[in-house]
Amino acid sequence: MKNLMIIGASGHVSNAVLHNLIHHRHLFKKLVLVDKNKKLLQDPYINHKELRYVFIHKKIDPEKREQDYKNILKKYKIDIVVDLTDAETVPLIETTDKEGVDYINTAMNSEKINVYELMQEIFNRKKGLLTLDIFFALA
Repeated sequence: MKNLMIIGASGHVSNAVLHNLIHHRHLFKKLVLVDKNKKLLQDPYINHKELRYVFIHKKIDPEKREQDYKNILKKYKIDIVVDLTDAETVPLIETTDKEGVDYINTAMNSEKINVYELMQEIFNRKKGLLTLDIFFALA
């Protein structure tokens, strides 16, 4: 069983994910939820007890605090990161990859380049990955 971390755990997308994850919680060992605010903790519609999660109140920003992010990945022995934030995608992917952790993202974000250029940059860094080949084939 894998350890799962969700970044952006207090957001709207995460809310939907967590409502459905409750039915699949048995598939993961640890569930670590991370967000820069604590809205999740006050949400009466989330089944906090059955989700059995660890909450970390922190903004994940590998551009400025890469070691903080690495420390969390190591401390909780994270196997999979699900990024539900609007943070810059490339630094998150790079740092996550350096640690040998799988990375899933719902949106590619960059303030510097458009989405096509961003995907091309990521593709060039990750040449040979089947998932990105499929993404470009479908785009």
